[in-house]
Amino acid sequence: MKTKQWLVLLVGCLALASAPMMGCGGDEDPSTNNANNTSNNNGNDAGTEEDTGTEEDTGTQEDTGTEEDTGTEEDTGTSTGQCDPNLTFVGQAYAEGQDPHNGGNPVEASTVTLNDAGLQAVYDAVPVAEDDDATPDVDESVATVDLAVTEALVISTASDNPNTADRDEASGRFFIVDQNAELEFFYAHPEGEEPTEPVKVGDKVSFTVTEVKNFAGKPEITAVTDFTVVSSDNDVPYTPLTGQDATMDLYGRLVQVGGEVTSIVNDSCGGSNVCYELTHGENADKTITLRTSSNFVEVGDCVTYFGPLGAFPGPLDPRGGTSTPQLDTINFDWLFDPPSE
Repeated sequence: MKTKQWLVLLVGCLALASAPMMGCGGDEDPSTNNANNTSNNNGNDAGTEEDTGTEEDTGTQEDTGTEEDTGTEEDTGTSTGQCDPNLTFVGQAYAEGQDPHNGGNPVEASTVTLNDAGLQAVYDAVPVAEDDDATPDVDESVATVDLAVTEALVISTASDNPNTADRDEASGRFFIVDQNAELEFFYAHPEGEEPTEPVKVGDKVSFTVTEVKNFAGKPEITAVTDFTVVSSDNDVPYTPLTGQDATMDLYGRLVQVGGEVTSIVNDSCGGSNVCYELTHGENADKTITLRTSSNFVEVGDCVTYFGPLGAFPGPLDPRGGTSTPQLDTINFDWLFDPPSE
């Protein structure tokens, strides 16, 4: 990582925290940055909003995150072609981590059979439409529903903003799966009924969905009632993808990809994000887009991503665009990026 004086870093962090979201993508942008990333609890990301794309920005939500990094290691910013990624890194699926939202037992997806929690019906209820100006009193991207979800598995969360001690962002925004579908839970708790204990990776949760939304092709749960955590420390399935092609059948599922950051694809990739090309595989013959707002990712870094597989546009794109899988660091705990030697 680049050597930075503490004062310069602090000023930069505060500037990023107050910067408005603009450019391409949706409305989801992570916030704090991790420094040395040398443990499984490798960051303190405080992002609260959502940005999912690389080409077009259709969102209007505010980004309230902050940026923080205390690393002092030098990064040469050059590609060495000698990347040996850390494939023991499991992101938030690490119960011993310091983050109260970490948890669960990471296991390869091929060894796990998930239950049917009812998520397919919720997914199918999401409108394949976007809001328009013709009917200002109606949001065509939103649907009112009454659907039960029983013991859906939490596989990852957003992170908490240290500047909002009275709000637990990670317990309001997280990603859930069952055997059939995957959705994002996006601040859906009724006001005043937020969980009193942190929602963790590996939790199984039940609730009744009352509203869903299509955001840039992404299916979201945006209102629920009767939310409960049924159990914790469950197996958390992930798919090792290093050296493999990422396909949309894994959208929203946990994946692990380790490789070398080989180039910048787009330096204005929605909000403060930059899109990089991540080259991976034994023969360095596979590539995928890594999208991050981290100031400390550099071309030449050898990184490992462990988080949900994203896409731009989302799989329910109302404009009929072709979805391309990508890795979105909504939470910097999903990215292992050690200092360059």
